[in-house]
Amino acid sequence: MMLKQRYNYWFIVLFAITVCGTSLYAQPKIVVQDTINWGAVSPDTILDDLEPTVYYSIPIYNKGTEPLIISEVKPSCGCTAAPIDKNVVPPGDSTYMHIGLKLPNQNGELHKLISIFSNDKSDSVKVVNLFAVVERPLQLSSSFIPFNKGSVGDTIRGQIQLTVFGKSPITFKIQSPGSHTRLYSPSEFTIQPGGSGMIDVGYYADKPGAFSCQVVVNTDHKEYPHLDLWGYGFADPKK
Repeated sequence: MMLKQRYNYWFIVLFAITVCGTSLYAQPKIVVQDTINWGAVSPDTILDDLEPTVYYSIPIYNKGTEPLIISEVKPSCGCTAAPIDKNVVPPGDSTYMHIGLKLPNQNGELHKLISIFSNDKSDSVKVVNLFAVVERPLQLSSSFIPFNKGSVGDTIRGQIQLTVFGKSPITFKIQSPGSHTRLYSPSEFTIQPGGSGMIDVGYYADKPGAFSCQVVVNTDHKEYPHLDLWGYGFADPKK
C-alpha cells in the first residue's frame, strides 16, 4: 500500500513538472529590428509631392513555438502609418510591417516611435525607433536677416545664408530694396545642389533705435516661388 502511494506521488510530481515545462517553453517569441534610419532625406527627391513621405518595410518574426498574436501597432504620432500584413503569426513564420513617415516642413533631425503589442509575455511591447534628417530643398540660416551693430549715420550690414538641397539648382532674383536699404550681393544668382549663397544688404540708419527692412526674393522653385525676408537691427546714437 505504501509503495503504491509513493508511486502515485512521484507520478503526480513528474506529470506536474512535464506540464509546467511544456507551458514554460511553449511560448511565442517576437523578433523585429529596433531601428530604422533613413539618414538625410530631401522632400523634392520623393515622388509623393502632396505629402512627402519616406517608406520602409520590415519583417516581424515569430521565433517561438506558439502562435504570435499582435494585438496593436501604435505609432507615436499621426505622421506615421504602420499597417501589418497579418496579426497572427504561426511559429517559424513572419509578417511584414509597412512604415510610412510623413516629413515635416522644418529641417533637422526627426525621431519617432512605433510600439508593437503582442502576446509574447517575455517581451510584450517592442519599440521600433525611426530616425531621419530632413533637408528640404531650401534652408535659411535664420528666420530673418540679422543686422550687425551700428550707429546713426552708418550703413549697417546684415546677411542671411541660403543652402540648397535636393537634385535641382535654384535661381534667386532679388527685387530692388526699399529706401535706406542697399543690396551688396548680386541681384540674381543660382545655387547648385549642396551649395550655399549669401544675401548681403546694408541699411542706412538716419536715426537711433530699432529699425526693420524688407527684402523680396523670387525663385524658380515650385515650393518657394516668393520669399519675403525681413531684417531687424538697432542703431546706437551717433557718437
